[in-house]
Amino acid sequence: MVGSVVASHVLLAMGLPIERARSAVRFSLGKWTTADEIKATGDAVRKIVDRLNTRKSAYAVA
Repeated sequence: MVGSVVASHVLLAMGLPIERARSAVRFSLGKWTTADEIKATGDAVRKIVDRLNTRKSAYAVA
């Protein structure tokens, strides 16, 4: 289901906690997906994760 916030039944069956299963992101590749598109997506995801981790550490209690 696109845009769903419901936990994947597959991830739950694999034993993931519901919080992790609900936060999963799935990428689908097609026959025409190029290596450049995969790399660009990976780079974009890495930037977003780094930015989120930076924000998270700014709110950490020392």
